Amino acid sequence: MKKISIVFFGNSAFSVTILNALVQANFDIRAVITSPDEPKGRGGKPTPPPTALYAKEHGLPLLQSTQLDKNAVPSCDLGVIASYGHIIPDSILSVPSHGTLNVHPSLLPHYRGPTPIQTALANGDTSTGTTIMLTDKEMDHGPIIAQESITIDSNDSAITLEEKLARTSANLLVDTIPAWIEGRIQARPQDHANATFTKMLTKESGHICWDMPARDIINSIRAYKAWPTSWNILDKKNFKIINASISDIPRAASTVPGTLITHDGKLYAAANDFLVHLETIQPSGGKPMAGKAFFAGLRVDISTLKLL
Repeated sequence: MKKISIVFFGNSAFSVTILNALVQANFDIRAVITSPDEPKGRGGKPTPPPTALYAKEHGLPLLQSTQLDKNAVPSCDLGVIASYGHIIPDSILSVPSHGTLNVHPSLLPHYRGPTPIQTALANGDTSTGTTIMLTDKEMDHGPIIAQESITIDSNDSAITLEEKLARTSANLLVDTIPAWIEGRIQARPQDHANATFTKMLTKESGHICWDMPARDIINSIRAYKAWPTSWNILDKKNFKIINASISDIPRAASTVPGTLITHDGKLYAAANDFLVHLETIQPSGGKPMAGKAFFAGLRVDISTLKLL
């Protein structure tokens, strides 16, 4: 039987998991299309996207460009998009004979846009999922080919949830492609009236407002674990919160939200309702460390410090 040929569009670690599943399932990868190398780190060294590295390591045809020419994209049975991050023109989408499928880590039409994983965590959702959809002209708008739900565990962060969704998406895609090519699946339109949308993250997205309930603060720390991380200003310097949990200690009425507190050898910050245990923090210019080790090394009265 003829192998199903695929042109793959993707950039991130999420994309690599999807691409690897296609390679392992013995699909014919005609081309891998990624962004060009970008400056990374303090030295600004040009660095290829993770998917480009994977393609090079596995000898796959690679095209790094955001200005795609139709003639540069080989003919194929199917296009697959997974965390590509660029608009693909109609002239390119029309190349695959069976259309282009997009892997989106949410249960569409909910959480269209660039940050479905972070948004689900920040909102305190207990479940999410992945969607295989047929790409059309609008963002995450096309008809649904397949979906699968997963549970969000209480200790999931954006890092672990992305890994889980990548594995689920990869398995679902591999199972779905043959059925789609053979015409055994009929796409169904999304319920556009119930669509919700996500926003691009900025550095400011990670700033913690301690006037919020502790549960909302923990959810934001989980959501922004990978980037931009959760942070405040402490004594005019950046202060990152890597890991934290809700305590059962209520905030005293006289305690201003954001105030640092020590109790039983642990470091806390006061939220609107309860104290938040700061398990792992990273002071400006330092490495991640236990909260209790941080306050043990302070040379000032911790009760005078407040996270801003």
